[in-house]
Amino acid sequence: MQEKIRGSIELFQKRWQRAELEEKDLVDFVSAIDLSDVIDDIYIKGIPRPDVIFGSFSVKRDEFDKLSNRLLDFENLRVLKWEVFPYGIPVIDRVRVNVEVMRGY
Repeated sequence: MQEKIRGSIELFQKRWQRAELEEKDLVDFVSAIDLSDVIDDIYIKGIPRPDVIFGSFSVKRDEFDKLSNRLLDFENLRVLKWEVFPYGIPVIDRVRVNVEVMRGY
């Protein structure tokens, strides 16, 4: 007889177990950062099952709001880390963004 898993344990497993990324997730991520001027790096972690995407890019200050809304509105991806660094003295004209996303639950 198979032992029944308690609800809290099942929820914990679903919450913290990383799911494999699908091709659609990568397409969504790349289309979201398409607003950026310079894409420095896109790195996919997890072999043979990719589960995390790292991205590093620069964007004009005027486009940053649109870009951030796109990144936070993913259907299947969850933002794990979000680092933003402004460039430009005395007026900020560019923003450097480092982001890490994984498949949501």
